[in-house]
Amino acid sequence: MQTKQILIEFGSNTAKIFSPDENGSRGKTLVFPLRLIDALDAQNSLTQDKIDEMIDLIEDTKARHPQAECHLIATQALRSAANKAEIIRQIRLKTGLNLQILSAQDEARAAFLGIMTVSHIAGNMLSFDIGGASTELIFGKNGKLEHWQSIPLGAVNLTLSRQDNTSFEEELQRHIPQDMIKQLIPADTDNFCLVGCGGSVNTALSIALAHHKQSLGEPNRQELSLSEINRQIIQMKPLSTDEIATIPGMDPTRADIMPAALSIIRHILGISGKDSFLISAGGVRQGYFLP
Repeated sequence: MQTKQILIEFGSNTAKIFSPDENGSRGKTLVFPLRLIDALDAQNSLTQDKIDEMIDLIEDTKARHPQAECHLIATQALRSAANKAEIIRQIRLKTGLNLQILSAQDEARAAFLGIMTVSHIAGNMLSFDIGGASTELIFGKNGKLEHWQSIPLGAVNLTLSRQDNTSFEEELQRHIPQDMIKQLIPADTDNFCLVGCGGSVNTALSIALAHHKQSLGEPNRQELSLSEINRQIIQMKPLSTDEIATIPGMDPTRADIMPAALSIIRHILGISGKDSFLISAGGVRQGYFLP
């Protein structure tokens, strides 16, 4: 009998506990709003209380799945943490498990594999994975990863870093310039599918479905249009965070960062020349178990 696998992915905004199915890709995901990127202090070190929260989540997961083999991974927030070695040490000491902090390249590769496996995209694909502290842009050709770029700007740190006199658009132009897509996609590539993943992308889909009174159709074949992203941005612009949290379909834990996330989506649509994109439920956690 095969040992059950559990993966805890410590992202910059949320922690995700993933139980893959027998094929190692699809499965069940539980999401916890840890917001690690908010807990980096003035020295860029993760605070002790947040490390303790991570350890508590690991221990609780182990208690709930005593026979499972538990894997721990982390992405941009802990990649940038000045005390990442101490975080790894404490987790190993108190839980007996090793935390693997993925490199930007390994994160991009896992995201690409997860999207390809779950959504079965054929031909050329440009995917974007919006996290709390980074956005991955990945180009694949006929199922093979070709080029990728990790941008250290996500929905949380874009929200936190914007000054009162600076728009999201100015920050995005600085970090994700107009020519970045051209750098990722070969000059002889005429056609490609634009695919988005991540919690903010799925929240935007939930808001769209609620607004248009639609139900979720075929999994992994859902699309969002530029006009719908613009509609949501306009809807949220005059609202407070508490008011945004009440929008039908909204994940209240993302209410403060959704305007920034939507701006990232709109910017990527603009520089890629697309008026819509496909949504994938695949991502890093699904791709982690693939060879």
